[in-house]
Amino acid sequence: RTDDYSYTKKAHINGVRDRFLYAYLPPKIGDAPVVIKRLAIFHILDKSSIKWNERFSTLIKENCTELKKGLYQAILSIPDKKLMDVLTRTILLAIPSTDSDVLLQAAPESGLDVLKSFRMDRDYLNTKTKAELLKFAKTLKLGGLEASMKKPEMLEAVLKHNLTGKVTPEIVESLELDFEDMADDLMLDIEGEE
Repeated sequence: RTDDYSYTKKAHINGVRDRFLYAYLPPKIGDAPVVIKRLAIFHILDKSSIKWNERFSTLIKENCTELKKGLYQAILSIPDKKLMDVLTRTILLAIPSTDSDVLLQAAPESGLDVLKSFRMDRDYLNTKTKAELLKFAKTLKLGGLEASMKKPEMLEAVLKHNLTGKVTPEIVESLELDFEDMADDLMLDIEGEE
């Protein structure tokens, strides 16, 4: 197969990983104040990761009295008693804009074991051919699939199984972090190169 296929396959793998993280990590982070503080620091330092949208505007409007003097003045108007709640809600709204490598690093401290909790989704499975679905079912020891089935029937048969914690080697690889590459990226940022 071509390099385009490898790129597409990786995009599908990363897609299912990201959808999982965005769906299942927020409640864990919401219950982990130390992670919220760490992510707050991350988002403050990485301003480009938060894309202003209606959800953030609504959050500010609901909690701030000084809306016409700029964002910082609006934030200053939030009562002290509400700051942690607003910070938590802001971080949870920002999760879809957070790099998935950062979320993978935050998952253990948040109490989410990504390998044990991982859930395969329909979108990812729908990218598979019938032959790949059969191989997937065999790899994960899922019954109920036959080569004579149509793809939609195969998808339904796979999805009837509890797929929690059922991961293929390619998914396991997508859940592993490459700290060496991350360190290299950090050094480039610190040194101001590229």
